Amino acid sequence: MSSLTAARNAAMADFITASGQWAITLAYNNHRPGTSGPCYRITSEGECLRIGGSGIAAHYGINRLAGARRISLEQVHRDLDRLHARVDRKLFGCRFNELPGEQRTAFVGFVEHARTNLHVHLTWRVPETRAEEFVSVIAEAWRATGPAATIDVQPIRDAGWGRYVTKDQWGAALDDAALFVASRPAAR
Repeated sequence: MSSLTAARNAAMADFITASGQWAITLAYNNHRPGTSGPCYRITSEGECLRIGGSGIAAHYGINRLAGARRISLEQVHRDLDRLHARVDRKLFGCRFNELPGEQRTAFVGFVEHARTNLHVHLTWRVPETRAEEFVSVIAEAWRATGPAATIDVQPIRDAGWGRYVTKDQWGAALDDAALFVASRPAAR
């Protein structure tokens, strides 16, 4: 990694850590035991398709196939917009969109592994008056996205989380802006 890239990553990590109170990881496919070897599926035309295993050993004879659900980056952006609106509506009421941006929640982050195990790392800023209820509100709102949706919410305690989330993302986000996600500013 060049010194310029390292400096950019450090600057982005500092920005992300400073801008939010909560570190959030959102995933579309849940993390469950799967298969360690290949699996096969026979199509209606009789063709035998090899499906890669998840790399996780099956337990008690249960085989679960690796998640094959494809999520487009456009869908991720729509889901995050919807999630942001649900969270703010629950925290601030149905006229949340009339509040100034600094009185609402906001997020910034990156999509990671868009072609394999798509998940999103976010830092989410929440007004102190709503911080206590935020964790349960966002968890409930994200799980409404789908049956396999998972979420991890942690308070940001130091710059370590910012460094983690930006480890490979600075260059990727410059190449594909869709990998960078942020809340929309409050309309006024």
